[in-house]
Amino acid sequence: MVAPNRVDTWETIGEKLRGSVTLYVWDRVSEELAILADPLGAGIVYYFDDGIDFAVSSDLASLVRFLESRGKKLTRSAKYSACLIVTGCGGVFPSSYDEISALDHFQYVVIDRESPKIRTYGLMERVFNNKNSYADDLLETYQEIIDNTQAAVDSSHEYKIAHLTGGFDSRVVLAGILKLRKKDDFRYFCLPSPKIDREVAEGLASAFDLTMTNYSGADWDVLPGSVDEQFLGPMVRSSGILPTAPDIGMKNAGSLILQGGYGEFYRTYYSVNMSDAVNSSPYELAARMWGGRGFPTGDNETVFTADYADAIAQRIKTLVTEGLELGVRSDAIPDYLFMRVRNRYFVGNQSREWSSIGSQFDPLYGMGGLSATYKLDFDTRRSNVFGFDLLNMLDENLIRYPYAKNAFDWKYKRLRELPDIIEFEPEPKPKFDSRRSAATGRRNGGRLATPTEEQTERANRMKIPSTRVAQLDMALPRLMPMLEEVQATVADFAQVFNIDSLMQKIGRPVENPADINLVLTMYSSCLWLTGQDRLTWP
Repeated sequence: MVAPNRVDTWETIGEKLRGSVTLYVWDRVSEELAILADPLGAGIVYYFDDGIDFAVSSDLASLVRFLESRGKKLTRSAKYSACLIVTGCGGVFPSSYDEISALDHFQYVVIDRESPKIRTYGLMERVFNNKNSYADDLLETYQEIIDNTQAAVDSSHEYKIAHLTGGFDSRVVLAGILKLRKKDDFRYFCLPSPKIDREVAEGLASAFDLTMTNYSGADWDVLPGSVDEQFLGPMVRSSGILPTAPDIGMKNAGSLILQGGYGEFYRTYYSVNMSDAVNSSPYELAARMWGGRGFPTGDNETVFTADYADAIAQRIKTLVTEGLELGVRSDAIPDYLFMRVRNRYFVGNQSREWSSIGSQFDPLYGMGGLSATYKLDFDTRRSNVFGFDLLNMLDENLIRYPYAKNAFDWKYKRLRELPDIIEFEPEPKPKFDSRRSAATGRRNGGRLATPTEEQTERANRMKIPSTRVAQLDMALPRLMPMLEEVQATVADFAQVFNIDSLMQKIGRPVENPADINLVLTMYSSCLWLTGQDRLTWP
């Protein structure tokens, strides 16, 4: 954008952004270029600064291509990948290349003729240090959802989809749509598995007369031609940041896709109060948050080297100190870390990557939920009372229908009256439109990880998508040889992983979703670290 007569400051313009978006604005008068990230940093802005050149972009792949064209040597980061493998998300380290960093949340860049300057939105202080009452925060969040949903309704996209699952967040998105009486503007999408998710989604669709679709919002330019390409496609699309990004073979279909990841801000992400670990040490906190793989408890052996564990612990210590100085309660510090790390690099980055093939937007993006929940004690946050109060403001009936898992705990029962549950009727079944994803061809015609009936049954027992089990059965026998290749070709791999412990972990039975995620993320990351993508996408 070009701003010939800018009135607002860069800060006030950037603070109004909502969603995984970055705005580039040139001011002709001041001769300044502003790179304005959304306040929560969901549209991650990456930058390179070696003291000679400074380069910045919200598109990591473009930044890498530009730097390499100027002769800059870039290293695919084993440090980033190791954290991604063990914790399930990036963000502790800022990017998948050692030489490239990223703006923090609530930051933006202004470049003038003298130098680039990284600045912080004042909104950050107002979110974490305000005197808003619970009712004030609730009303602010309500209005944010209405405004965001109205923006989606007003958009010019020909085909609009809202994700609908058995969980809470997508139900709040639906409530916003119902509040505006715009349910027929959207089609409602749910994966076929886990089975319980699909059953709840179809039950809601029948109850509220919604039209469902089996179309995800993406079309294929070319399908993967092998299992390895199936794993590599999302890594190529996201430049090694996210193994669950859309495949590189997908193309822009012009759809609008609504999803509700920011509902995680309304409650705690963790089921156990970790305030004692916050006050103890970053090692203890890491072990409690991430299940003890990298920072084990008891007799478990770490899969991280000592030096790498120290580096992660130091980063966690910095974030903990920062959160406490902002006034975040000690029992909310793990959720503060979740916002700073996982939410940005998973929820926010998912929207960023999916927006390259269709505009993905989260109507729950906002500041009110953050402001409210950090003031609540742990048990109140865990009860999701703020989220359910919000849902009732938007639509008082939606709370009464079944969820994929138990939604109301003991604390909620003390704070609010339980709703009378309305069971789904077996008939009529929901309506479906006829749209399907289009594909024009396949690269090599090889065998892909397509779920069998037996794999679907296993997935339903674990309540995970059946594609995850199909991919596991294809990846597991290939993983040991792949690890040996990584050790031989990636110099830093042995500096981050305790290889003997890692091999023992991989050699054990894979019996739960966490172990499946470990194997699949490791296989994707190993393929990417060794540059296997260059064989197909030079």
